Amino acid sequence: MFYNPKTQRSASVTPRTPRTPRALSGRRLNHLVRKGSPRDRANLALDLERGAVQLIRTTRAQAAALTKASTGYIGTLERRRAPASGKR
Repeated sequence: MFYNPKTQRSASVTPRTPRTPRALSGRRLNHLVRKGSPRDRANLALDLERGAVQLIRTTRAQAAALTKASTGYIGTLERRRAPASGKR
């Protein structure tokens, strides 16, 4: 099992303060999706939905898939927004 959400708590103990969400990088997400079992992926999806896991540093392909944007257009915008490097 690759993904362990560590959500096993006893019924008598309830946390009084909200937990800090776990950060998950785009590379790690890709690995878990490719190598994880269907059960691991379902647990991960539930944690993402509930906010227990947050995505950070997504890959360009992941960002494009989430926003339904073109990776080519994202690259064009990146080049246009890049700071001038002294070239004229």
